[in-house]
Amino acid sequence: MPRVLAVTLPVQSSSQDTTTWEGWGTSLAWWAHAAGGNEALRQQLCTLLFSKDAARGLGMNIVRYNIGGANPAAAEEYRTGAAVPCLRLPNGSYDWEADAAQVAVLLEAARLGADTFEAFANSPPYFWTVSGSSRGHKQPLRSNLRKQHIQDFAAFCADVLQHFQSVHGIRMQSLSPFNEPASPAWCLQLNSKQEGCYFSKPRSHKVLRALAQQPALQGTQLVAFEQFCCHDTLSDLRRLPQDLWPALHRVNTHTYTSKHFFKHPLKPLLLWQDNTPVWRRLLRRQLQRHGNKPLWVSEFGTGRGPLSLAKQIVKDLSTLRPTAWVHWQAVEGVGTNWGLLEAPLDACSTTAATAAAQAPSVAAAAVADAASPAGGETAAAAALQVLVHPNFFVVQFLMQCLPLGCCYAPLKQLGRFGVIVHPSCKRVVLVYVNASSTKPRTLAVDAGTWLKGTAATAAAAAAAPSDGAVVRQEAGDKQSSNANSGPAANAAAAAAAVSQPVRMHVTLLNLDALQTVQYNAAAGLSSFSSSSTVTEQQAACIGWPVLVEVPAASLCRVELLA
Repeated sequence: MPRVLAVTLPVQSSSQDTTTWEGWGTSLAWWAHAAGGNEALRQQLCTLLFSKDAARGLGMNIVRYNIGGANPAAAEEYRTGAAVPCLRLPNGSYDWEADAAQVAVLLEAARLGADTFEAFANSPPYFWTVSGSSRGHKQPLRSNLRKQHIQDFAAFCADVLQHFQSVHGIRMQSLSPFNEPASPAWCLQLNSKQEGCYFSKPRSHKVLRALAQQPALQGTQLVAFEQFCCHDTLSDLRRLPQDLWPALHRVNTHTYTSKHFFKHPLKPLLLWQDNTPVWRRLLRRQLQRHGNKPLWVSEFGTGRGPLSLAKQIVKDLSTLRPTAWVHWQAVEGVGTNWGLLEAPLDACSTTAATAAAQAPSVAAAAVADAASPAGGETAAAAALQVLVHPNFFVVQFLMQCLPLGCCYAPLKQLGRFGVIVHPSCKRVVLVYVNASSTKPRTLAVDAGTWLKGTAATAAAAAAAPSDGAVVRQEAGDKQSSNANSGPAANAAAAAAAVSQPVRMHVTLLNLDALQTVQYNAAAGLSSFSSSSTVTEQQAACIGWPVLVEVPAASLCRVELLA
């Protein structure tokens, strides 16, 4: 990529050229099941993720609730929080308190302002599987949901969604019944330590039909396939029967690559399969052929640092044009580097019984802290400390660039490293990530075309009568009226607009300078010093292009206001 990139900002010509943004979010598996029983910790984490107060949290609006399938009485080895208990018992009754910890996080997120909820299942209930475990089949690439229980699984999902609506007032707008169903990892032989279920394509189609035919799910958006990468998602869509396309409201995909997980002699081939740009383009075309189905990036996470996360998000936006982007686990254990936040999940309760017993002790610790001299910190409070990872600041920066309801589009001159955002007709935001860890870049931003289009649009809107207005014009006034409207007047307004100063605000986030910091609940996010990581520049611009210097390993936001 050249050091100087010429960037001509286009006019927002029509809604077909842009994607409307539905928001940002996180799944609750598995951190909510691990941490939700600790009230003090739960409140800190939820405030940081879901609070609409920018001084206290990110303001995420999307929450993905994990419908568990695990047997809480089984002595199976799961990673922390991953044994999400099944709400249904083998005898057909329900234990709605079994997942109290995750539900507590869900309700707290809703209280703080989250309003888009999706339910997803990593595995069917353990007692309907071939292996008797929600960790997968005994052998790889074997469907673990028994054929005779497909209808039962669909009814179970409907029961769970109805319960949340009637008891908690939480309406799950969408349901995703699979999670990476083509993965060979869901196998007891491979000692998988999380829930997962392989589905053959024919069996997954039967599950989708059963869900689509559930009367209780009418009005719930059915989504699929949650595959590991774009290649696998495309493969599923190509083999989806035509009669199921109308039932599928949206496509969810993950955007991992094999380099995130394992080393293998065939790794170059695997990387080509799941990471080459051609699969992203073909996936977009497949969706366009079927009424331009919306797409979510419903899962991604990485332990490779903030630059890797920034590149991935911007690449997903510019190549896939999703309507939402959801982080896998916003909260991880201390030292894992995968989450936006780090918390002592291993020390937390993972069962409803111990969660209930633990909650009073947490409250008592908070009282003791408040009463201690000079604000001294007890051991119990210290154990609840939350760390804010550099990944948090990457997501915070990009959430400010793409607010809920805005429109955005890829920008050809920047390839997969940038997008253009249209918050309003007189405001435009350019988002760019310098993916090089050593070389700075310069953006030569030319806003002339955008300014002409913005001025012409404003002039035409001003000249046009408002809806329902009655326009009366005397013959003698017609000539003077024509002189102040029409193409000639619009062109004159556009030419004048280009010569007017434009306010430009440049914000740079130095990704290499980001560090993990300890969260102080009393001070909120304002306690974090940004002098070494964020640079802001403001200017009034007339001549174009304007040069914007972007250091290596940086996120750049260029905002223009006409």
